[in-house]
Amino acid sequence: TPCPSRQTAQSGVKRLHLHGYSPFVNSREQFTWFQKHGGRLDPLQAEPDALQTDPLPAGDLFVSFDMDVFDAGIAPGVSAMNPQGKTVAELMPHIRAAGASLRVKCFDIMELNPAVDEAGRTARLASHVFLTFLRGLSDRSTWRTAAS
Repeated sequence: TPCPSRQTAQSGVKRLHLHGYSPFVNSREQFTWFQKHGGRLDPLQAEPDALQTDPLPAGDLFVSFDMDVFDAGIAPGVSAMNPQGKTVAELMPHIRAAGASLRVKCFDIMELNPAVDEAGRTARLASHVFLTFLRGLSDRSTWRTAAS
């Protein structure tokens, strides 16, 4: 089964940027295909404002957040647990920045696997990710301007 980034590229999306890739968790074949078809590997930016200021392509953005970027101890209920994943503190500023960015037009959360989710821990974390994105959305200057 093709990975979601491969399916997205095959659907006609022209530019894909991948953050949080781990060669210990992700298939080399899938990553090689991704790169050959224009995909770019980007490290998470040190500053959450990176979505506002760029290294990303111009235009509207679709942000797809894979739960398996979190460390396995934090998010056990994913399809590919990551023993060297990111922490909540590392990622939440980026999620909020994605919500605040006027360029982000679509956001989804992927790779939650309820069949292996211990006591719903990862599902609760996914809810937190979504609420953090919505918090960023509420920060958008267009909302503040319209409400004034």
